[in-house]
Amino acid sequence: MQPGALVVLQERLEALHLTFTQAAEIPGWVYSLRGLQELHLSGRLGCEGGVGRGWALGSLRQLRHLRVLVLRGMLQRVPGELGSRLLVLTGLRRVAGLTELQLQDCHLERLPSALLALTSLRTLDLQHNSLRTLEELLGLAHLRRLSCLRLAHNRVLALPASVGVLRALEILDLGYNQLQSLPPALFNLHHLRRLLLAGNLLDELPAEVGVLTFLTELDLSGNRLESLPPELFSRCLDLRSLNVSHNSLGSLPPGLSNLSQLSRLDLRSNSLEELKGLKRPIRLTLTFIPTCFAHI
Repeated sequence: MQPGALVVLQERLEALHLTFTQAAEIPGWVYSLRGLQELHLSGRLGCEGGVGRGWALGSLRQLRHLRVLVLRGMLQRVPGELGSRLLVLTGLRRVAGLTELQLQDCHLERLPSALLALTSLRTLDLQHNSLRTLEELLGLAHLRRLSCLRLAHNRVLALPASVGVLRALEILDLGYNQLQSLPPALFNLHHLRRLLLAGNLLDELPAEVGVLTFLTELDLSGNRLESLPPELFSRCLDLRSLNVSHNSLGSLPPGLSNLSQLSRLDLRSNSLEELKGLKRPIRLTLTFIPTCFAHI
């Protein structure tokens, strides 16, 4: 790159997207982009025998204005102080000013301990990994500004009670895991607006869902639900989108008409014979297969 062009980029470039096959292809001048606020890197971020040449998250500490970091690609596991964890991620501690971090398709099996240093995080996206346990959630209590947590498309078997410490959460996406139940502590997250639980193994939605009075979106599609608690329809009055498609629902509790803000209701692939609870006309965009109902 011409020196003059680099000077301009150093001062003016705010967002950069790079795709590569090996980390050695990441140019060194990336670390000198002083005005950079967003960095998106896609590719193989590690190599056999150690961290890829020229790749070091610690070098990002020079990017003092970096707020969004997105890594998509395989991070090679290497021996070190973190054992089976990803040593390459320890450098995250050097970019403590991040407000959004995405680590997708990185083959993560546990939550990296380096996350604990990112106290300014508002959004953490760990979708499309291999997470099985979330026991480290308790440590995320230090992230007092964390409002969005996306953990969809992993292998999580259970949600620990420690999820209750994430009091600032407004968006929680646990879709497409292997959850069979929801802990009572989940319903301590009173600021939740979007709760996404599609594609799990849930056979019950606890009545405690009624305390989540700020919910505007609830996605329960692709589970094993046979019924829904009345509290969902009597207390979650801000709901605008409710997706319960691909379950085993035989009926809905009375009170559907209480949801005056509801604009999307997806009832596809259930065993519903009639739609009760409509005491007055409401405006809806219904998504369903007509043959699901004998009476509406």
